[in-house]
Amino acid sequence: MNKLQNKSYLSLIVILLLQILFFYLVFLEYKGEKQLLVITQQDKVDREFKDKAQKLSDLIEGTQSYFNKYILFRELPDLKKYNESLVLMAKHLNDLITDQNQSIKLKDKIRKNVTLNENLINLKQKTDSIINDRSTISQQLNLDEFLKPSNYKFEDVLNSVEFETDKKVDSVKKKGLFSRLGSALKGQNDVQKEQINSILRLKFGKKVVSGDIKQQFKNVLLESQKHYNKQFGAISRSLTNIKKGEKNLVQKNQALVSAYRQINGKLKLMIDDVLDDNSVKIDEQAKVNKKVRFYLIITVMVLIVLMLFVLLKYITDVFRVKRKLSEAKDQITKDLFLKNRIISTLTHEIKTPVSIINLYGAFMGNKNKDIELQEFFDTVVYTSNTLTHISNQALELVKNNEGETKLKLEPVNMSEETTAIVNSLKIFASSKNIDLIFKNELPASCIVQYDKAKFYQLVYNIVGNAVKFAKSKIEIIAKLEKNEDIQSFSFTVKDDGIGISKEDKEKIFDLEYQSKNNKSVDALSLGLGLYLCKNIIKASNGTISVESELNKGSQIKFNLNFNK
Repeated sequence: MNKLQNKSYLSLIVILLLQILFFYLVFLEYKGEKQLLVITQQDKVDREFKDKAQKLSDLIEGTQSYFNKYILFRELPDLKKYNESLVLMAKHLNDLITDQNQSIKLKDKIRKNVTLNENLINLKQKTDSIINDRSTISQQLNLDEFLKPSNYKFEDVLNSVEFETDKKVDSVKKKGLFSRLGSALKGQNDVQKEQINSILRLKFGKKVVSGDIKQQFKNVLLESQKHYNKQFGAISRSLTNIKKGEKNLVQKNQALVSAYRQINGKLKLMIDDVLDDNSVKIDEQAKVNKKVRFYLIITVMVLIVLMLFVLLKYITDVFRVKRKLSEAKDQITKDLFLKNRIISTLTHEIKTPVSIINLYGAFMGNKNKDIELQEFFDTVVYTSNTLTHISNQALELVKNNEGETKLKLEPVNMSEETTAIVNSLKIFASSKNIDLIFKNELPASCIVQYDKAKFYQLVYNIVGNAVKFAKSKIEIIAKLEKNEDIQSFSFTVKDDGIGISKEDKEKIFDLEYQSKNNKSVDALSLGLGLYLCKNIIKASNGTISVESELNKGSQIKFNLNFNK
């Protein structure tokens, strides 16, 4: 049996260790999956950052595309889009750098890269330089106004027009007829001419100019030419400045786009490094999780196999032990049956000679008149009665083992029976110099339905037990207590013996219990008395109680309940 228990303990220990290993592996699996989830989430955030960096690349290329279109086609919408794209690109880069969703590793890389931070500062300055330098872009956006000359303000000239007329007549000498004919033949006509001079006065700005119409018309053309030469000179200078601004803008744009591409390239390299590192970590963690999962499966399989083995072994051992127990039970049953037969045979065989001894002792006591011999015969009668009582107790024990205690009810005079039993024990008490005081408070006609033999055992065992352990005095009180529907026979025995300890008080009704404090056990005692008394009282629906202290004596009281 011990070997089986040791095997069971060993199996339980192994299973417990495997369960601990199983839970540890489950913990590692949970921890690994949680760590893998964290790395995967970081990788997702980093990939989103990469997408934002790619969007920045698209913005850079879009900005450059708008600028190239403007340079190629000189379309103002392209220049406007270029300007808007610059602002959007700067904002996107700033949002990208200050993104709070960056992974810790990427933030550290950006923070520790001194060159990148310096380039970011320079890039911001360059972007602000282009965005804030509105002269070139505003000129380009208002190029139509620059290329459109202002009209000559002729209203002031017209309002200042003053016109004067001066008439002059030429003097001609009078000639004769022939002189006039000769001049006529020669084609010469001497005619008196009349000349009218017109004077036109115009105001050009603050300057007033007078002259004939031809001169003034010439002056008007010259002033107009002078005005438009001045306008076209300003336009030429503006175009020159615009070309210089465009050249400067091209240089700034090239530097700006180059800087953006350089920074974006560094950001992409950083994010690629972080993503590669994330991929390595994800692969490593996945391998670790796979390994833990493999060990977990192996552990579960081993645990299941071991538990099945232990269960099979346990079932086998249980059936084997059950078979052995069944065999042992059969053997014990046979032994008990044999023991009971032996006890029954011995008790019956003992009772016959004891009855003869008792009969002859009583007969000789009645015939004898010698007091000293009378005590001898009384002792013989008491001893034979005691042997008969012991035999009856042995038979009673055998019967109790075979089933519950049963009472054979018959009319019993409790007063007479109690007195007879106590008187028979007085001889035993006198032999030990013990004063046995009996107070019989029972009515003389106290007749109840009870088992006479069981009653004899009750009184004889309890009083006899007190005689064995008393020092000098025993008090016995028998009385009848009446309630509404029940009358109770109360029997109390009090002695001045060695007493009973607290630990013994709970055990004195056990089978074959002997107190450790009792060093002198009566030779005629089998240790069955109080055990049988408890069973008899239990069958009678009665009660029994013990009050005792060590070295201060004991008091045992029992009650038997009867219907009125």
